Amino acid sequence: MVSLQAEIGLTDSELEKAKKRYTTIHAWDMVADLSQNIENAGTKVFLKTVREKVGTHSFDTKPDLNKFEPLFSDIVLSEECKKQWIHIKDYYKKYKL
Repeated sequence: MVSLQAEIGLTDSELEKAKKRYTTIHAWDMVADLSQNIENAGTKVFLKTVREKVGTHSFDTKPDLNKFEPLFSDIVLSEECKKQWIHIKDYYKKYKL
């Protein structure tokens, strides 16, 4: 990794910034996937509501789970959606988002 980093001319801070941006956009992708599955299960305009309340994809700002979770707290989630939600929370813990 160090030799590759030197070869392409990345500094440690640039590499850390790239990692942070990747983990942030991946968090958005996971929230979008769960939102789509909730909408597909019958909750009309759920994606639109998420965009209005939580925001849209960004490399710099992670989705706020404190705004996201209340949007589906009164919905009975499928087992797949429950697993996705657990995975998102675990991802936030692992990468300290």
